[in-house]
Amino acid sequence: TATDEMSMLTSYEIFGHTFRAIPVRLSQGTKGVSALTQVDGILGLSILKRFNTIYDYYNQLMYLKPNQSYGDVFHVNHDGMKIEKREGGFEVTAVFEGSNAEKAGIQLGDLILKIDGRSDFTRHSFHHYFEATNSKVSINLKRGDQVLTIALQPESML
Repeated sequence: TATDEMSMLTSYEIFGHTFRAIPVRLSQGTKGVSALTQVDGILGLSILKRFNTIYDYYNQLMYLKPNQSYGDVFHVNHDGMKIEKREGGFEVTAVFEGSNAEKAGIQLGDLILKIDGRSDFTRHSFHHYFEATNSKVSINLKRGDQVLTIALQPESML
């Protein structure tokens, strides 16, 4: 189970651009950047993907130009887990404490094979599917040598 916390920034300004209602994951990670004591959370890609960036290394400057993703809404986790694409499906790399995924019995290391009978998801569309669905989702997963079917009710982590 992940010890990360989900929260919401009411607003955030970067280089004269203000964004509102930004979901953030505050990590309790023990490895990588998340383990640094001076890092409380990482906005990273959720902000930077909205810009084309130019790095002027010589003058130590970064230029940001809004792109087609600039006005996109920020997505909130509705499935209660972190996943990584693997051969044959998605490996569950974390299950958020208190989430419906935890309550449904999804475990670290489970390999999700299908969601509502579909296996054609990208990592982005996987999370978006749960965000856009109001009804229970049927998840086929492999745990060891067993194939299980688990029902999960999507719910905002905020």
